[in-house]
Amino acid sequence: DYLIRAFNSDLPYDVFVREHIAGDLVSTPRTRDDGRWNESVVATAFFRLGEMGHDDCIQFREIRTDVVDNQIDTLTKAFQGLTVSCARCHDHKLDPIPTEDYYALYGILDSSRPVTRTLNLQGPGEAARSRLLELKGKIRRELADAWLRETSLLGRQLAAAVAWRQDSRDAAGLADDLDALRVSLDLEDPLFPVARFAGAKDPGEQWTVLVKQYATETAERDRYNRATFTPAGDFGKELPPGWSCDGLGLRAGRSRSGDFAVATAGHRAVAGIFPSGLFTNLLSDRMNGVLRSPLLPKNKKFISLRVLGENVAAERSIVDHCVIGEQHQLIDSPALKWITVPAKSEQPLPVYVELNTKSDNPRLPERPGKFKDLTDDDLRSPRSHFGVTLAYLHDDDATPKAGLRHMQRLVEQTPPDDAAALAGRFQRTVQDAVRAWREDRASDDDVVWLEWLLREQVIANSRNLTPGLRRLTDEYRAAEAALEAPAVIYGMGDFDRGRDHPILTRGQARSLGRPAPRHFLTLMPAELRQVGTEQSGRRELAESVASPRNPLTARVMVNRVWHHVFGRGLVATTDNFGRNGEPPTHPELLDYLAARFVADGWSVKKLIRLLVTSETFKQLSVPTPGSEAADPLNLAWSRYPVRRLDGEALRDTILAVSGRLDRTLYGPSVEPHRGEPKPYRRLFQGPLDGNGRRSIYLKVTRMEGARFLELFDFPAPLQARGNRDVTNVPSQSLALLNDPFVLDQARVWAERLVARSGDAIDTRLTAMFHAALARPPSGAELARWRSLAGRLAAEHRVAPAGLLASLVVWKDVAHTLFNVKEFLYIR
Repeated sequence: DYLIRAFNSDLPYDVFVREHIAGDLVSTPRTRDDGRWNESVVATAFFRLGEMGHDDCIQFREIRTDVVDNQIDTLTKAFQGLTVSCARCHDHKLDPIPTEDYYALYGILDSSRPVTRTLNLQGPGEAARSRLLELKGKIRRELADAWLRETSLLGRQLAAAVAWRQDSRDAAGLADDLDALRVSLDLEDPLFPVARFAGAKDPGEQWTVLVKQYATETAERDRYNRATFTPAGDFGKELPPGWSCDGLGLRAGRSRSGDFAVATAGHRAVAGIFPSGLFTNLLSDRMNGVLRSPLLPKNKKFISLRVLGENVAAERSIVDHCVIGEQHQLIDSPALKWITVPAKSEQPLPVYVELNTKSDNPRLPERPGKFKDLTDDDLRSPRSHFGVTLAYLHDDDATPKAGLRHMQRLVEQTPPDDAAALAGRFQRTVQDAVRAWREDRASDDDVVWLEWLLREQVIANSRNLTPGLRRLTDEYRAAEAALEAPAVIYGMGDFDRGRDHPILTRGQARSLGRPAPRHFLTLMPAELRQVGTEQSGRRELAESVASPRNPLTARVMVNRVWHHVFGRGLVATTDNFGRNGEPPTHPELLDYLAARFVADGWSVKKLIRLLVTSETFKQLSVPTPGSEAADPLNLAWSRYPVRRLDGEALRDTILAVSGRLDRTLYGPSVEPHRGEPKPYRRLFQGPLDGNGRRSIYLKVTRMEGARFLELFDFPAPLQARGNRDVTNVPSQSLALLNDPFVLDQARVWAERLVARSGDAIDTRLTAMFHAALARPPSGAELARWRSLAGRLAAEHRVAPAGLLASLVVWKDVAHTLFNVKEFLYIR
């Protein structure tokens, strides 16, 4: 879709090149749809179309080196017409491209991360956002009022429960219950002091012991955490240096303590109340998000993060930029928990971790059967969320101990006189937390109490608590469901300081030589070679390739356009302007066209208009007397070259002639029709006619493409191929005779023909010639095709009176016309 929009709008080619190489780094990105979408960044998906492996990049280092090699090969062939990849193992044998140039480019590309990018620039409209925030405020107050009513008798209820136990005749049973409760509760549990105090023989002494226990344990936990863990991020304060985030759900930055998510389905009122941190679902779990760490240091073994997440939210460890490797885990916890990730510090490779929602996970859709409890609809739904509050680096295989600060308000006071007094203090602590939340001034300690109340069902998390709450949550859900889903692409991003990559001896991934400083090709003018040191250098590379002073970019593109207009370039080897390529047949013409191309603002449309209005284009395909002897290979362009339609154009022409072609622009790809679908390899069956969509919308995979197109020389999508193979083999003729798609389109065309009333045979045949060949038939041709229709009628035992209404006859006529050579060739 990006490419079609670019060419239809005549995007200047130098801008086109800059966006492909560094569309995420342009100072002022192009936008579309009234500024709602970032158009420039879409082009960086260009880097992600190559082959990428799923295997372990630590064990198989070649996975990454092959990825970058493919990127270098494609980039330099497509825009420079050079085979730079030949210098991977040694200096180029024919062109002035040393191995150091190859690894200089390698360093530029390897200093960027392959990442997901969110295209939405504005997120929810201001009106929609304001409405959701307004409803959240009302829901907060309505719910808090209900909770204050619910907890108004909590002290009495707790005191009565303790008193009942103390008055119970079963003293032994009471002691057993209290002992079991004391064992099961942790110090951070709000009921721990109550359980300790309730059965004490000397409440005053027990309270002193309790206060001392909390003080000692608090100091010990703080000491252990400080000694064992190095802070890597406190996301409740600000985004730590080196960390980066993207996605609609994280655009607002960190959340305040006590922010919450409204439940978007089911009976619950809220999906969670959160401490300060980063949470993607504060407005909607349809909003995406991704959080990325800086490159992890090599002096620590682990990184631990305190996270929550649901609906296929995941933590992913990215080693050597292998973004679809196996090192990942689903978070799958609605409450905050610690997860520990090996930092791979023993590996001499860049490693970072990222948290992402479903939309930002490049492994999805997963291999069939990977998520057996999830349906395809689950995986297609944008609903997914995660949250994170803290990150630590450490060496011990343990996680930080929970803090006890929230318990201070309960235990660091004067001793209560009795259990009833403690129960009253407990109620006041609970209601203070609810009241602080209602007034939007809750602290992280208040949130701990609120989380406990919800988890233990002390307060009801139901949207049916009051009629007003149900009405408000209904309104919220309706507004939230109308939000626009995120649009995500797999592109590139610069988040780290640029790194020079070592030269790999003989191209072997584990044979590291000296670093190659990052720069553009040394054969270029000096002012085009330098790149910056702070970032990858992709931006400078883009400027160098798109510069008018670059001697290759305009020539290579002009030659490609000439190739598409005339069937062969002025330089026949469109991807290779080096010594191993063909020399230009008309070097002065190539220079003139390239200079005019730049002077015309790099306009591809103006270039095409110039070529197709030229005398060269207007020539016949039939040689003039003597020209064939003087120019047998047509190198002097003495005639227009006859050439066969590409596979895509042939398929589209069949659809257009039959009347089935859907000319709708843009939209998702369509699975090709397959003889043997293989769902276990995600090779699904598509409709026979591709829903009438143009061939550019047929899904292309490396494992198996559209069989009909491949028969007509559709290239394997593994590398740049400016020149397609042109073959003439029996399987092509057999396909036009027997392929189910061709037969089906002959039937579709015939149905349209026989549905027309008032036709005569000659009128119908003339209309068919106009549709298929863009010309009327000659008298002799008309007679031959009239005779063919008669013979087919006899073959199918159709009476002359019924010939015009016979579907089977006109299907065969249409099928025959599809096989006429003139239908297949441009001349």
